[in-house]
Amino acid sequence: MTTGSGYHIAIVGGGVVGCALALALAPRFKRIVVLEKESAPGMHASGRNSLTDVELRRFLCERGLTQAAQFSWDRTARETVAVYQNVVQE
Repeated sequence: MTTGSGYHIAIVGGGVVGCALALALAPRFKRIVVLEKESAPGMHASGRNSLTDVELRRFLCERGLTQAAQFSWDRTARETVAVYQNVVQE
């Protein structure tokens, strides 16, 4: 991992898989960039598949709802403060 101003991870493609990968890696890496050539994520194959594949869409919706249920403003605030404290200590 770098201590400079660069990114720890660069993900090429902002489709469902690229965005899911960024989310999965976020707890381990501070700076992740998702590179997408289109103006919005999910414009190509993985995004279209999630719209036409009923089982995939159902899975992704359930997964998203599960993650949303785990969201907490209090936890977010604590984790944000911890990140700032870690940066100050470096």
